[in-house]
Amino acid sequence: MFTLCLLSAKIPLPKTAIGSLPTPTLGNIFSGPNDIGIHNYSSSYGEGNGIIYTCSAGHIDLAHVRSTADWTRYAYNFIKKELLKSSVKIPFKTSVDPSIFLIEVKYPNGWEDMSNNNKKIVVHLVAIKIAKYVIFNAANWHEILTWYGHSKVPFFSEYPSSFSWEDSFSNMMGIYLAEKVIQEKESDFNYNMTIAIRTEMESFRMLSRVEAISITNTLKGLWYSGWAPGLIKMKVRNFDIGQYDGYINPVKIKNIPECSEKIYPGYMVPTLEEANEHGFLFQVEIEPKEFAAKKILKVLHKKNGLEKLKIRPEIDLPILLNDMKKDALNKGYIYYE
Repeated sequence: MFTLCLLSAKIPLPKTAIGSLPTPTLGNIFSGPNDIGIHNYSSSYGEGNGIIYTCSAGHIDLAHVRSTADWTRYAYNFIKKELLKSSVKIPFKTSVDPSIFLIEVKYPNGWEDMSNNNKKIVVHLVAIKIAKYVIFNAANWHEILTWYGHSKVPFFSEYPSSFSWEDSFSNMMGIYLAEKVIQEKESDFNYNMTIAIRTEMESFRMLSRVEAISITNTLKGLWYSGWAPGLIKMKVRNFDIGQYDGYINPVKIKNIPECSEKIYPGYMVPTLEEANEHGFLFQVEIEPKEFAAKKILKVLHKKNGLEKLKIRPEIDLPILLNDMKKDALNKGYIYYE
């Protein structure tokens, strides 16, 4: 039985930055190289967010990068604390969605006889891997929920932002950078994340805000239509969760004179296999708490009485994506995968 210790009062919660659609329309923010600002785990003070266009990785939503980075750090600290207590069942959630991630742990042989110092060394290595896996799937699950009608704000649809073409890559970028920073020096997270984000963005070669808006305007009518919240129709989606090649790949606009760089090869997706190193065995399921989950469970199981069923990320998410792809094609959308 899972004991509900979902959000730890002793581990500071991150803020969740609000993202933008990659369209230069009312209510969305476009930024340039000079607008990145600093990183701030606990508030948005000093941060620059918005959409930046890069030559080798296309549109990047800085708010998504920061949010998944911060939640990866939180998950790492939360899970590390539970592993050091030898918890065998760890319920975890973010403040983004009501769903609960249920983590079951089988510890290595001889765990009880291992010294506390050795446990801390091993747990540090393992906690970041399972944190990456959980937040990666939490981000994907959020996109799926919003496709099927979930929204945090009543009467405001988040459907246009579900798997918009920059989401998956931006989410994975944040997770990748968080792991890098935590492995190097987690104690000064804000400072090191500030450097990590700017270094990564510079490696993609950022265009100016004016250039980004001008280039994205050429997509109007083809990739999107509309001009204001509630009227935007996103005609291109990116359903890439790494199921075919193990990488999250960016979506780049073709034939841009300002950009001669090759497309970035992508970020490797987190897996349970890398988390199950050092003799651990993790299993992760999602317990849906949203009203929209009823639609999702019917897609998966085609029957009623589904309130107690759980989602198995590696098995069920690809099934749901196939259903979403069919829906997208029926609506005349184009998608990447």
